[in-house]
Amino acid sequence: MLDRGRMQTSTLLYAADSTRLGLRSDALARAAHRGDLHRVARGVYLAAEEWAELDPIDRYRARIAAVSTPLREGLVLSHDSAAALWDFPVLDEWPPQVHLLDPARSTGKRSRLVVRHPAAAALLSPDDLTSIDGLVCTSAPRTAVDIALSQGFVAATMMFDDGLRRGLFTLDEIDRFLSRRPRARRRRDAFAALRIASALSATAGESISKAEMHLLGFPRAVLQKRFDHRDGTCSYADFWWEKWGLVGEFDGAWKYLDASRRSGRSVEQCMLDEKARDERLSEQPGVRRVVHWNYATARNPFALAERLLAAGLPRLGPGVR
Repeated sequence: MLDRGRMQTSTLLYAADSTRLGLRSDALARAAHRGDLHRVARGVYLAAEEWAELDPIDRYRARIAAVSTPLREGLVLSHDSAAALWDFPVLDEWPPQVHLLDPARSTGKRSRLVVRHPAAAALLSPDDLTSIDGLVCTSAPRTAVDIALSQGFVAATMMFDDGLRRGLFTLDEIDRFLSRRPRARRRRDAFAALRIASALSATAGESISKAEMHLLGFPRAVLQKRFDHRDGTCSYADFWWEKWGLVGEFDGAWKYLDASRRSGRSVEQCMLDEKARDERLSEQPGVRRVVHWNYATARNPFALAERLLAAGLPRLGPGVR
């Protein structure tokens, strides 16, 4: 199986190897037709049971491995594909194509399986490149900047926060990489995201929420505010607006569905514990209300604005969307 953050290609089966293994040339295709194998890319297969066990990022990594094998030397995995190797988060879902920087191209080219981005050799310095499990890809700061400049403010905030939290780069490094791209279309958005980037945003959902609040004109919150309770426990609020006495909490589905994060508790017990936590927060001096939202709300600016306005948080400006 593909381990998170690692590329293992030994389980991929290649049609080109069929004859060498003493099989008919169409043996793997026939097995895929029967449902025994899953077709990852043209001429590349994975056992159907193994494919079913992979989560979305590992399925995308399998596609990267399948597409990368026959590529010529000099191509560099980039954008979402490099992000998957670095274990960065993604907005919504991983793309169907593998992304590459191609120093031989002056314009981009897109096919069903591959997106080639132009990359003059002069723009690729040693700190732009690295290797992960034998695959050449863009470095962590270059990957974050590529995503920021191609996908905009919300994605930029998410990438910068994640890299800062995991120690993959510093604010100064991102500033330096952005400064080398003076003609990029979304450069202003990327620098704006850099100004609100913080290692304190603990999840991609919190980063997305923070970015959307900024675009909607809501006041900036204190992140990960600690509250000490009378029973000796403490809680860290995702967002805290002291002036309005409001605690904001992003609730990712993983909090309830990922067994490894429930510490042996049932989903029902997790929900009861969350309710008890809200009650302890509401007892804190100055806390008037606790408001929750999920990923779907964070990705819908109208729904997020409605939720925050109903909780008593005003918009200080018209927003900059």
